[in-house]
Amino acid sequence: MALTKDTLAQLLVKQIGLNGREAREMIERFYGEIAATLEAGESVELADFGEFAVREKTQRAGRKPKSGAANAHRAQRIAEFHPSGKVSKAKAGEGPG
Repeated sequence: MALTKDTLAQLLVKQIGLNGREAREMIERFYGEIAATLEAGESVELADFGEFAVREKTQRAGRKPKSGAANAHRAQRIAEFHPSGKVSKAKAGEGPG
């Protein structure tokens, strides 16, 4: 099962009692805050879940797979996720915390 924005909104409706519009707006604002923080170059840490951080990738040489021609990859900023210890253990099948 994928945990989508819609699924999260439905959970807020069922468990907290928000109406559908309020729940979707809350989810959008939450994601928006995370995105804005990452765009500003700062990291986002969610306790017991993990950390989203921005990493700078420098320009590097590459090649086109089909033709083999040289192709430069431009410098870019990417978001990375580093799971917390609890998430890593759960993923490895060791159970929570």
